[in-house]
Amino acid sequence: TRELTENWVKNWIVRENLCPFAKPLLDRPNALRIATSLAANNQELLTDFKTEVNLLKMRIAFEERSNLMRTNIRMEDQGQETVSGHLCPEWPESTLLVVDNSDTDYLHTFHELILTSYDLQKHILEDELLGHLQIVLFHPNATHSLYSESSNDNGESETLIAPKSFAIRSPFPTIHLLREKDIMAGVQGGLYKQPELIPARNAATLEKMEEEARGDNRGGVQMCWKHAVFNEEC
Repeated sequence: TRELTENWVKNWIVRENLCPFAKPLLDRPNALRIATSLAANNQELLTDFKTEVNLLKMRIAFEERSNLMRTNIRMEDQGQETVSGHLCPEWPESTLLVVDNSDTDYLHTFHELILTSYDLQKHILEDELLGHLQIVLFHPNATHSLYSESSNDNGESETLIAPKSFAIRSPFPTIHLLREKDIMAGVQGGLYKQPELIPARNAATLEKMEEEARGDNRGGVQMCWKHAVFNEEC
């Protein structure tokens, strides 16, 4: 599970520049955490989700303390003790919670994952983390429109998958937990120019890949995605 997810991040998301937030995370030690969940139902997934949220909260709290210590406020002069400590490697900046459903029917469809995400969003709200954390969903059968494809009795798509859907397709159902402060820092710092255009840029990139791959008899963007996940050349 972890190996395939790492391949997907490095060989697909980063290499094709589908998400500008990904590479900086890989470049910083312990910034991106990949956690595997063996959940077979919503309650088990919520438990694993809460664990990952707590680790992110620890990182957020640590950085807030560190920022406070760097301000011009002289806490010692006010008779207060400064808080010191070390950053734990297990406190990430961002987390991919990967659901290994190889042996279950749990989260078999992208629609199921979307419905499940409502409970996860509810926990973020109840934990007063709205404005601090947000989630992005990925799935092996993800599409940008739930109504864009029909399926036969075997669950197989009867229509051609839009190339842009592979921007949100992952080897396993995956919940990306990211901090809003990192998004804002990237936007304000100019690292992510016009983030609202990312979906359109991805669509154009994958449409071009589809044309080139089919022209070279490589099976289109779907085959390129599979090669990336399984660490092969397209």
